Parts: sequence; C-alpha cells; structure tokens
Amino acid sequence: MALQVINQKSDPITIHQKTLARFKELWLKIYDNTSCFSCLSRAPEDTLDCHHSLCTQCTRTHGTSTLQEPWTFYVAKCPLCCERNYTTFAHKPDTAGIRAIIAEGGGVRGIIPLAFLKELQAVIDLPIAIQEHFDIAVGSSSGKSTNNRWRFGRANTVQVH
Repeated sequence: MALQVINQKSDPITIHQKTLARFKELWLKIYDNTSCFSCLSRAPEDTLDCHHSLCTQCTRTHGTSTLQEPWTFYVAKCPLCCERNYTTFAHKPDTAGIRAIIAEGGGVRGIIPLAFLKELQAVIDLPIAIQEHFDIAVGSSSGKSTNNRWRFGRANTVQVH
C-alpha cells in the first residue's frame, strides 16, 4: 500500500479508508466515545448513525462540504463499519473562538435583552436563528431565565414569554 502512495496510484486517505474497511466486521462490535478509532489520536465529537464516533479532523477528512456551507460536513458512510450515515455535522471555523452572549437584568429589566435579540433577528434576517450564532448563553437573575427562554424556545425564532 505504501508503494501505491509513493507511485501516486492512490492517495493516503483512500488507502486508510480501505484499511479500515478491511476490518468492518470487527468494527460492528466495537464502540467508544473516548477515542476516535479512525485516527486513534483525538477524542471524538461527532457520532454517526451507526453509533461510531469521529474526531473533528476525521469528520472533515472522511466527509464532504459544499461551497454554500463550508463548515457543515456530511460523512456518507462510516469509515469503520461502512454503514450509511444521514447525519450532518456543523463545525465552527478553525479561526472562530467561543461565541458567548451575556444577558443581565433583574425584574422587569429582564425582558429588555430578549426583546433586543428578537428585534436584532428581525432586522438582520439571516437564514438561521440568532441562537445558532452563540455557543453559550450566560446570565444571572432574570438574565438566566431570559437565556433559558431564548435558547430553548422554538428553534427558528426568539420568543418572548
């Protein structure tokens, strides 16, 4: 197999996928959520329909994305057991940090951040909910309640309760 890579008859990823597929009967019995069995070097973050898990790098290596959604990856089949996969995985760009929003306010003031987010969502009119732009929402007092209402409301709109 190394000669195939050296002679440029095949790329390393294809060779790796063929090697993993040779043991697919064994992979059907082995599952772990602490190690990516594709690379054996990172913790998995994405779980396929067959319940095997891949790390971010292996999802990108074995998956495909589109120009319209370059950070959404689709892995057509599990590289381990070769079963079909229908789940897509949204990844943050490598240059993105943690995206946080903080809503503070007590009593009646607690409604102001939520109303602001609702208005912001209406004005920018993006194809995804504004909640999807943040990894974590933090608040105290009614700010905490605001974040819970905002994060767990309907997926496509900010709701005022």
